Amino acid sequence: MNIFKNSNGFTLIELIVSIAIIGLISGIMVANYRQGGSSEELNIATQNLVSEIRKAQGYALSYKEYAGSISDVGGWGIRLTDDTAGNPENFILFFDLSNSGKSDILPTNEVFVNKVIGKNVHVSDISDGTDHSSYFWAIFYPPDPIIMLRGSDHPTDGSFVFGATDSAIEVTITLEHSRGATKSIILNKFGLVDVD
Repeated sequence: MNIFKNSNGFTLIELIVSIAIIGLISGIMVANYRQGGSSEELNIATQNLVSEIRKAQGYALSYKEYAGSISDVGGWGIRLTDDTAGNPENFILFFDLSNSGKSDILPTNEVFVNKVIGKNVHVSDISDGTDHSSYFWAIFYPPDPIIMLRGSDHPTDGSFVFGATDSAIEVTITLEHSRGATKSIILNKFGLVDVD
């Protein structure tokens, strides 16, 4: 005699194992999504900053007006800092009216744009290969444009003179996301910008 058992359904153990597998896969997907979001924010911020450096170069090459006139001295530049007191989340696009080789907020207002680098991103390090600086200026002086890469270790008083001795050869700017991921921008005195 053949007796067929009706086995339409799941046992309790099969159901628990299935739910555990679904939970594990969902957890992995959420973790990857969050990590991908921070990576994307860092990439966007890096490209934004590179774009602003290129904008300063373009302004210098095209003799862009500042405050309604074309100045016969000075150049366009970018200022960054990794100093927490100096707002490392922002960059400043400025015009160097005083020919000081840096952005002078006072007594002359040289700031053209003060913007956030990117969401959850800040400057964590500025290095010229041997020294680490708290502040960094990249200034492009027309018509060549002559490029000055300066950190806070370079002279800022009246002894500052434009020339190769005052300009760093290459500077690495490290951007860091609030979740710890980093990306580097390398700028050299010839105006080449590379992302590492």
